Amino acid sequence: LPIGSREVATVRPAVTQIEVSATPPDAWDRSLTPVVTSDDPQPPRTALDLGRVPLPSVDEQIIGRYLTATGWVFTNPTAYQPPQPLVFGVVERQGDWLEVQLPVRPNGTTGWIRAEDVDVTTTTRSVQISLSDRRLRVMDAGVELMAVPAGVGRPATPTPTGTFTVTDVVPSTDPAGGYGPVALALDGYSEVMDAFPGENAVASPDATAPVLAVHGTNRPASVGAAQSNGCPRLFNDDVVELARLVPAGTPVQIWP
Repeated sequence: LPIGSREVATVRPAVTQIEVSATPPDAWDRSLTPVVTSDDPQPPRTALDLGRVPLPSVDEQIIGRYLTATGWVFTNPTAYQPPQPLVFGVVERQGDWLEVQLPVRPNGTTGWIRAEDVDVTTTTRSVQISLSDRRLRVMDAGVELMAVPAGVGRPATPTPTGTFTVTDVVPSTDPAGGYGPVALALDGYSEVMDAFPGENAVASPDATAPVLAVHGTNRPASVGAAQSNGCPRLFNDDVVELARLVPAGTPVQIWP
């Protein structure tokens, strides 16, 4: 793909559950050089979650996300409200199969799905978050559409770095609450917490699952500071504008 582009796989409406294999199909050729994976620089993964319990797991299933003997099953549409089509960021395509990034922990986990179950589109839009600068930018084909301050995780509960995907844009039932008027859920999780006790109900398909989201806040003084459980926070007006600019399927790069 051209620099700044990424493919997105949207599960077709007729597919109510999609099976994802944890191992490549027999026809997958690991010796091939990917032809659809961009050469764009990628942020490093913090990878603090490699020794933690995977999510979902046998003991900790998550609504709409289930571990199986061969991989995972995801429901379509998603478990968020309102229900939205299931999307994956595409890593590579070969023939009838796609390798995609998954909303499971460890962050950055990939799996394989059948091309016949999804529609593949291309996006040039991305969200760039700098933890050191504590800023969020929206870029489209090299053009900056938005640049605003962002709150980040506190030292004990840091915001993970790496490449993620917006899975859902979730309006809040309480715009004056802790998540502000809207949250953009990501396919990543906290790498140091196994639950967000009671705090994550707006942004997660499970009330406590530590799913990352970019959201607003009723604590505007925390924007630009390191005070969250790991989710990037914006001023409420800024997160409304972000939701207008950034649909599900948009890649999110979080840099140190």
